[in-house]
Amino acid sequence: MAPLSILLFYKRRADLTPEEFKSHIENNYLPILKSSFGIHFPKTVILRYAERVESGAGDRFGATMASKSKNPPEAPVVLVGSPSDLGWDCMCEMVFRDELQFHQAYAIINSEAGQAVKEEEERFSEIESMRVVLMEKKTYEYTA
Repeated sequence: MAPLSILLFYKRRADLTPEEFKSHIENNYLPILKSSFGIHFPKTVILRYAERVESGAGDRFGATMASKSKNPPEAPVVLVGSPSDLGWDCMCEMVFRDELQFHQAYAIINSEAGQAVKEEEERFSEIESMRVVLMEKKTYEYTA
């Protein structure tokens, strides 16, 4: 069977800095998720965080809407559009071995054992802004 991927989009709580948010996900949330899922933990977890204006990337790339002069340091660097358009701070891809492993993990997250995961998510993210998207099994990758 083909691997199954989901994308999770997390928006950080307003009382956390981007650094605190990232640290919490990596040092608190992922260990709890791994412990809760046990053998059903995804075979791959990829975390990607939005680059911040304070990095100077917006200025280096000529993205005037993401320049240091127009945005607070913690704003995301959005190359097309406005930083306020971005509704997430972390994109997490979870790749499961197959549909069975995904169903097993999903059952855990919706059980009493998954309550610790949900409580931990509330400690670093705005739950009402969280999105989880099931991705197509087919992928297209182009490498030059």
